[in-house]
Parts: sequence; structure tokens; C-alpha cells
Amino acid sequence: MNDLLTTADLALRFNVSRTTAARWCRDNEFPTVKVGNTWLVDSQDVENFQPPSQTPGSRGWKAGRKRK
Repeated sequence: MNDLLTTADLALRFNVSRTTAARWCRDNEFPTVKVGNTWLVDSQDVENFQPPSQTPGSRGWKAGRKRK
């Protein structure tokens, strides 16, 4: 049986925040299972995963906010 990874595991593996890892799960970047509040991903499904490329500031928390 393959190992199951949580968003914390994904965050460590790809050097991103847990929020980013959870967004990947929510956005179906790879097959996931949600158990309660925990996303689980088969380790085989992330072997060849290439994180979406981001340029600085392309998706920050301020990206959708309007200036006053």
C-alpha cells in the first residue's frame, strides 16, 4: 500500500504553505480524498507533480483587493 500524505506533508515536500497545499487539493491538482477536515493524497500521485508556476505577486492575498 502506498503512503498517504496530508497537506502538511505536501507543504514540506514542495516548500510551500499548508494553505497552498490545501488549495492544490481543493483545485484538483491531483486525486485526493477528504476525511473530515483532512485532505489525503496518495504519494504515488505526487511523484511527478509539477507545482503551478507563479510569478511574485501573481496570487498574493492582496491580489483581489481593491485599493481605496
